[in-house]
Amino acid sequence: MSRIFYILLVALFAFTLSKTLKKKNKCIAFGGDCDFTSYCCEDYQCKDYRCSLKGTKDNQVAWGVKCDWFHWCKKGYKCQSHRCYKK
Repeated sequence: MSRIFYILLVALFAFTLSKTLKKKNKCIAFGGDCDFTSYCCEDYQCKDYRCSLKGTKDNQVAWGVKCDWFHWCKKGYKCQSHRCYKK
């Protein structure tokens, strides 16, 4: 492979790494919306798309109440912040 390909590959890797580090500087507070593109502050963890304390089951809800791209809400409801709300 050519040098240009390796240079472009390293540049892409550096760009991706810098974007990832910028995202890591902005953590989500307790109770905030989280997903695979964000992370929770301090000792909190992302459960059912909300930041909560480790080991608690406070915000865990079943599919039908929570939603994402692959799990849709029932008719008459809309998905907002990964939760189903009545229209």
